[in-house]
Amino acid sequence: MNMKIIIVLFFFTTMAFNAEGVADNEYKNYRVFNPDIADEHPVEFFRRYAILIQTYDEKVIGLYSDSAQILVNMKHTHGLEKFGELSGEEWKKLAKSAIWMSKNTGDKITYSNLNIIKIDDGFRISADRYSVKACYTDSSFYQIVKFNKEGKLKIMKEYFEVIPKSKC
Repeated sequence: MNMKIIIVLFFFTTMAFNAEGVADNEYKNYRVFNPDIADEHPVEFFRRYAILIQTYDEKVIGLYSDSAQILVNMKHTHGLEKFGELSGEEWKKLAKSAIWMSKNTGDKITYSNLNIIKIDDGFRISADRYSVKACYTDSSFYQIVKFNKEGKLKIMKEYFEVIPKSKC
């Protein structure tokens, strides 16, 4: 199977996450933060992202910038690691079919230990990403989100690890 398709298939799965402990007041002084627009707050952005994935909604594709960098590390049980990279444009082209396949295979992903750090003109969002189907926790998952010209957060970079065979 094509590495790009595998990357997308592993990612587009049902999600839940735990955003406890992220203080709203941390972001109140951010220069473009507008509390009336949920997309501009990183906690709400990630919450929306997770809900769209959880409901297999193709609107999640719009949260990625065309110039985003998607990095995937596929870890094999024998120790070999394969790295893959997609642009936001490539990711978006493959996403619709991947969402459909994930929905039909019942993939489930949960997130915990959400951490959001302000960086330059955006935020670094990290979390433990657990695949129920693979019985695997990816503690290296993260996204870099930044504001576009319209003041909306977009995913500019994303990194995650996958395993090709389930540990269940």
